[in-house]
Amino acid sequence: MQLWVLEIGPASSRGTHCLILIGDGSFQPPALPGSTGPKMDDRVSINDGGLTLRSRVRYLSRGEKGKYPRLLKLIRENYPEHLAEFVFALKTGLRLSSQYSTTYGMIDWTRNVLDLPRTKNDEPVHVGLNDDVMAAISSLPSWQDRKGPIFRNQRHPEKAVRSNDHWFKPALKLARIGGFRWHDLRHTFASWLVQDGVPLDRVSKLLGHKSLTMTMRYAHLAPNQLHEDVAKLTRISTTVAPDVEAQEAISVNYLN
Repeated sequence: MQLWVLEIGPASSRGTHCLILIGDGSFQPPALPGSTGPKMDDRVSINDGGLTLRSRVRYLSRGEKGKYPRLLKLIRENYPEHLAEFVFALKTGLRLSSQYSTTYGMIDWTRNVLDLPRTKNDEPVHVGLNDDVMAAISSLPSWQDRKGPIFRNQRHPEKAVRSNDHWFKPALKLARIGGFRWHDLRHTFASWLVQDGVPLDRVSKLLGHKSLTMTMRYAHLAPNQLHEDVAKLTRISTTVAPDVEAQEAISVNYLN
């Protein structure tokens, strides 16, 4: 069985209206007025229990031969003017729309914190700006006056950036990284934090999730931490093996 998703009508702040169709391998969904066209959704599997949604988590791997250093190198060499955008996204975990709507007025310089009044969840988010992010911001042309949009359109400096497809997609192609989106930098931010031992509840807060359920998709990335947690129970003496001397005494008495 296959599941097809047809997006109908323009996307809104609450999502995109979709029509879900189910069919076998020979099924071809119809073209509907106002639809962006059918596409098979591989995030959903169909089984006896119904529909199961598989969360999509793709992130850049670290290490000398990882995808992250390869992509970073390609951006530095071919799109250096956009390096700050890449670093900012990777080190803050913000969604594209949130990142490109940031202004210098949102930064609390005394705490190096970015205060976003509203995000996708209609709630404020407070993002700590580490040294890498501050260095990225200070490298931007907008740093000179530190007013208005942080990320500005190169042709129209008074306007904020709206899209990065013209450089990010070619960079991915040069780095031979397929099936990756800008939003996956947000997944990378969360994945790295979990791998480095940051508790899920704190990762959830950094991502601005309304509940811990959304953050649980990253839990499997910290298996060593799980073993460390249960290993703490060994500090309490709960010997299961029988006492050797007592066992020998029981055996002697039995034989006599």
